Amino acid sequence: MTLKKTKAFEALLKKLDSKGKLSISEVKNALDLYIKDNRHIDLRPHWIECKKNQKLLSLSIPNKSYRILATVGCKPKISIFHFIGTHKEYDVIIKNQKNCKHIMHDCEEAKNMPCYESKNA
Repeated sequence: MTLKKTKAFEALLKKLDSKGKLSISEVKNALDLYIKDNRHIDLRPHWIECKKNQKLLSLSIPNKSYRILATVGCKPKISIFHFIGTHKEYDVIIKNQKNCKHIMHDCEEAKNMPCYESKNA
């Protein structure tokens, strides 16, 4: 499985890390867990209906009140990470389809996105 990350995802993560709210290593641990077992109970994975025939995968950062939103299903197995933030910010996105559609990227766009480098690779 290949994980891609948008510039927005990277910027949000850097901001959270710089403010001491969520460390990059905590997120890397969650993403490594996702690679190992994308249905792991600590990630609390579930699907969010974003727009017709498109869903976002929602993951939790274990032991934190932060969520990640990703597109899953590109060929070959690629997950695109779009958003990371608090549950309150996440709620704003998923309750408004315009917000939800705005953060989504398609599989073609993923070709030019940087890959997540697993610390276990």
